[in-house]
Amino acid sequence: MLSRLLSRPQCLYLLWCWKILRVGSTDETDCKTCSDTNCDACSGAGTSKCTTCADGYYLSKGKCVACADAGCAICSASGTAKCTACQDGYYLTKGTCKTCTDTNCIACSGSGTKTCTACASGFNLVDSVCKACADKGCTACTGTDTGTCTTCTANYYLDENTCTACDANTYSEAGSTQASDCKCKFNSFNLL
Repeated sequence: MLSRLLSRPQCLYLLWCWKILRVGSTDETDCKTCSDTNCDACSGAGTSKCTTCADGYYLSKGKCVACADAGCAICSASGTAKCTACQDGYYLTKGTCKTCTDTNCIACSGSGTKTCTACASGFNLVDSVCKACADKGCTACTGTDTGTCTTCTANYYLDENTCTACDANTYSEAGSTQASDCKCKFNSFNLL
């Protein structure tokens, strides 16, 4: 059945999110989107038919209503006191989402310094603080000096724990691990 759905362009949307429903048909090709764009799933066409909601919304009488707290990812009812999980860069305290002090934290345990539990790309967690990786082009690093790179951005390759830029007129995909991953930007047809 899944292969038949995947061969139908109007049902392909099903793979990216579950905002699809079938209305009055046993044919998998008769797919419709939920009326409320904040529904993850719905039971039929029209308003007040949501059965689950997207992050940042809660279900109320078949409708998806925005959480009152802007940093809230999951809430159970209206009001800031009902938040149960926060978005990246926030922490949960007494049902409310507060901003992490370190802007490079994607998760923290509270306010103040030394509270980070996870860092943004290009930063390493050292003693609960997010420290920038030493190499330009480094997206992940380890060690207390942050000089040991483990992953590089596009147009760099990893060479003995250091991100090295590809030569001029070459490029590489993110995560490249050797100089041979840098490919020519131009082929023979573009040289004219």
